[in-house]
Amino acid sequence: LVGPLKGGVGTASTVLGSGITVAALVVANAAGSAVDPLTGVLYGRYFDGPVAYPPAEVHEAARRRLAELRERSGPPPLNTTLAV
Repeated sequence: LVGPLKGGVGTASTVLGSGITVAALVVANAAGSAVDPLTGVLYGRYFDGPVAYPPAEVHEAARRRLAELRERSGPPPLNTTLAV
């Protein structure tokens, strides 16, 4: 889990007009943060167009909570992302 986000397996495929099938397989063992620590925005949101930033008080509360968790935890685990 990355906070409330978990790793997993995903697939996608499409058939081209020529009849050829193109497919992808991705496996993610998520570790670390899924949000930009400077803004509190999920990294994926940067690819969705304009970003709506959280209010300053929400962002500051999240930063404090992350700092508390960081102090209590050991080194972050390694993560693995594989794509074929």
